[in-house]
Amino acid sequence: MKFFTGLVVLSGVVAVFAAEPTTTPILADLQQLKATVASFNDKINALSIVNFASAYAVHTEGRNVITLLDVITRDTQALAGNPITQADMTSIFTALQEIQPLVNTAMTSLIAKRIILLAFQGLGFMQIARKDLADLKTSMLALEAAATTVVIPDAVKPELQAFFDAINKVMDAVIAAYAV
Repeated sequence: MKFFTGLVVLSGVVAVFAAEPTTTPILADLQQLKATVASFNDKINALSIVNFASAYAVHTEGRNVITLLDVITRDTQALAGNPITQADMTSIFTALQEIQPLVNTAMTSLIAKRIILLAFQGLGFMQIARKDLADLKTSMLALEAAATTVVIPDAVKPELQAFFDAINKVMDAVIAAYAV
């Protein structure tokens, strides 16, 4: 009986570790990213020349976005070599389509608010912003690379690439604006 019980427990453990990864964590991460990017945008909009703490709040929320991108990258890497169904891709694209305008708005707002961070230059906020933007770009490129390791339907590959191209374009514009 002990042997049989041990065998049942062992088979349960093996089944847990052998289970194929799913997109569930990615979808949850994307919902969290959506909320964090919205909060990041709120912090950017609250950025004020008379409020030093507002610049720090933008930096902090920007780091939160970077952290979430890194989590999504790890979750995506866990799917490497595994196929994603059309239904899962539709869910992922829906989430990405909800996030993209928020990213566009945040990046456009960062360009508009650049002058405020210049006012805090003596405090190092322009250098911090440049570093955060570089890290954000690095995290986005890592996510893009991880996405190429997942087996997705050929029909959606151009859409996925278009998403990354659009995000990279707006990020490049912000990085260029902050380079001067």
